[in-house]
Amino acid sequence: MSQTVRLTKGHVFRLYQLVRSKFLTLSTQDAGVKTIYKVAKLHDILKSEAETIRKAISAINVMLAEYENERQRICTKYAKRDENGNPITEAGQYVIEDKEAFEKEIKQLKERYKDQLESAKKANEELDQLLEEEIELAVPKIELSELPDKVQLTTLEFELLLPIVQEE
Repeated sequence: MSQTVRLTKGHVFRLYQLVRSKFLTLSTQDAGVKTIYKVAKLHDILKSEAETIRKAISAINVMLAEYENERQRICTKYAKRDENGNPITEAGQYVIEDKEAFEKEIKQLKERYKDQLESAKKANEELDQLLEEEIELAVPKIELSELPDKVQLTTLEFELLLPIVQEE
């Protein structure tokens, strides 16, 4: 039995990732044939929408890959070093020694990659719009009792499932 749900494409993408990571490895011993069938069907329904989004994200990453490699090289070049010669980071950020020279080189890098950065910015804006679009999907009804205890979910992960899980 199916139900129609209205979700943003961003929700669909996150739900697809959740289904892939937490549910696709279940066996019929874990959840029963009926639940496994519903999960497989749900995965199949979400897959095409999620794949479109994955491709858009991948395209942005490709656009920025060369720039990002150069930026990392510059960060490493100007980073303070520990006693072993490794770059020092704080809260995930390089601790920069010569900030003036670093900023000058980063500014030059941004100018050199101006077109790619503009294209990536536009692609990101388009991706944001895509993620906000709503679509209707006919998805299988999954009863709360059908979810196996073996699957460990956080509250945020369970929140993604709320539109498709039905209380008895």
